[in-house]
Amino acid sequence: MAFAPDLVTLANWAKSIGKIGFQCGIVSGIFTLTNCGLQRYRGKSDWVNALVGGAVAGAAVALRTRNCSHVVTTAGLVSIFSVLANSTRTDLKQQH
Repeated sequence: MAFAPDLVTLANWAKSIGKIGFQCGIVSGIFTLTNCGLQRYRGKSDWVNALVGGAVAGAAVALRTRNCSHVVTTAGLVSIFSVLANSTRTDLKQQH
């Protein structure tokens, strides 16, 4: 017999996906604002902007735990992944 989810299960599933999507959007917005703000302030587009942007976004995610070690750990991990992602990106502009 096949599994047929009821409407309550589907509603809970959709609510959960919507909540996760909203949180991802907030984190990416915080990262983008921080990264672009630093780029404009410093006049440079380098790994430092990604590092700080990732740290701020990671700390914003972990603030809900109210545990200082979680905030520091998450900020560090997200900043490392941000630097790695920034260093492997390919620019669409052609160099002349």
